[in-house]
Amino acid sequence: MAQHSHHETTNRSSSTPLTEDWWAVILGLGIVILAYVSYLSGSGISWIAVAPSKWVNFSQLAEQFQKNGVRYLGLLGVLLVLFTTVTSFIGQKPKQFIPAFIFIFVVSAIVYTLGSWDQAGKYTLEPPLVALALGLFLSNVVKLRDGLTRVSVWNFILNWASFY
Repeated sequence: MAQHSHHETTNRSSSTPLTEDWWAVILGLGIVILAYVSYLSGSGISWIAVAPSKWVNFSQLAEQFQKNGVRYLGLLGVLLVLFTTVTSFIGQKPKQFIPAFIFIFVVSAIVYTLGSWDQAGKYTLEPPLVALALGLFLSNVVKLRDGLTRVSVWNFILNWASFY
């Protein structure tokens, strides 16, 4: 059995590119630091931190999306640029990543919006349960495009989302 010195192991690991986990940590910490610096300067990032509030009927929901539509698109744009940049560093092709991310963003927005319905709790439609059921359905019934099934893309997004 060959033995490696500590110096050899360190050199080998330092030449290895960062993993999805580390990129998720770096990106998450970067966003937290940016938000804190923005807060200290008096501006903040509330203009892009958008989420649906409780709604009772579709007219209330439509009013929310009409009022905040630009903010949702801004959030999508910022996250798309950040994530596409990072995933290109870990070897993913932007041409495959971008449609996959847009799909995930839109589905996440729908699931979160459904969870904001005032009757969601009554029908057990909380976002984590709906997302789990939808994920099980998509992975077992629907054939997804290759770009949507790449493990590292999903791993990166899930790692970042769990950090965030």
